[in-house]
Amino acid sequence: MFVLDLILICLNLTSKYLVIKITHLINQSWQKNSETTSTNNENQQRADLISTIQRLPENEVSLATSLISNMRDPKGSNKGNIICT
Repeated sequence: MFVLDLILICLNLTSKYLVIKITHLINQSWQKNSETTSTNNENQQRADLISTIQRLPENEVSLATSLISNMRDPKGSNKGNIICT
């Protein structure tokens, strides 16, 4: 009887460990997929922006450059970052 109880306890602990391990692996996978999706979205936005700039007529390139420069914070702790309001 003692051996059977010990085996059941070991099986119970093993199954709890497996559930914890599987849950951990699922969470890691989900987090990695989430980061990949975010990175893919950022890469797509970057590609879209570059494509938009490349399609600008020659006379609008300097205007777009000025626009982006004017959107950047000229000083302070956010110097160089695009100003968001």
